[in-house]
Amino acid sequence: MHPRDAELIWPDYQKELLRVFNKGKCIDDNRAKKLWEGIGQPVDKEKFKKKFLPSWAIPADIPGLVDNIFEDYDKNDDGKLDLEEFKKFLKDSGLMCP
Repeated sequence: MHPRDAELIWPDYQKELLRVFNKGKCIDDNRAKKLWEGIGQPVDKEKFKKKFLPSWAIPADIPGLVDNIFEDYDKNDDGKLDLEEFKKFLKDSGLMCP
């Protein structure tokens, strides 16, 4: 599967992530900050993958998913997601409350 094909199956995993991380509800600003802090600072690719995209929620057959997320959202190219970058990812992924 091409990494960009992940968006075709993302809705199913989006629902699962919302169920696990926020009891099925959209994630508000305060919850986003708590999730970001819970991943562990700095939020690099390994921590993000291990804590936010665990293998039981996101299948291993989506190669490059985390790389694509960091390519799209790590705007200062420091290899880490700051809080604003993380919230932008949540919002664009449909996980944040409108």
